[in-house]
Amino acid sequence: MTNLEKIDCAVTTTLELHPDYQEIMADILMKKILEEDPLTTAKFFSRANDARAHMMEVSNLDLLSEIVKNAYKVSYLLKQKGMSTKVKEQDLNGSKDDVLFGSTACNWIREQLEKHLNTDIDDLLELHPEILPLLVSVFNETRFHEDSVIKKQELDNSELLEKLGTMLERIDNNIGVYKEA
Repeated sequence: MTNLEKIDCAVTTTLELHPDYQEIMADILMKKILEEDPLTTAKFFSRANDARAHMMEVSNLDLLSEIVKNAYKVSYLLKQKGMSTKVKEQDLNGSKDDVLFGSTACNWIREQLEKHLNTDIDDLLELHPEILPLLVSVFNETRFHEDSVIKKQELDNSELLEKLGTMLERIDNNIGVYKEA
């Protein structure tokens, strides 16, 4: 099972058994990123279907990598669909996002990754630490909410993954220790 499959299984199983967690799942995922000890956040995931065990196997950096890759794919798909997002850095807080809350942050991270191929991803995130919660929110919405403008099936499409493969691999290989500023 890949890290993304483990995350999907853990979150989906937990949300099926505890639908009230829908409102706080982004906060739980954010806490998982900021905690290096996987046991700290394990209690938030169901034991059913090995959900808790799966999330314990995924490190905070593995989760961060999946969230950044998701943001890159979301931005690419929004562009492909002709859905405009804001491009000004001052709009990174999501207040001007009409299509998807956090879409400006996704667009910004995609542009930065493409422009600065030799810059560490954690350095990019440190430029605007306020976007990490937005990227987590986008990950949560696009993967675990049925009414999102970008669907999980689109994000996991093999043709898309092949097209974006080089950048997705770069993200996987370049996630360093990120600490909230």
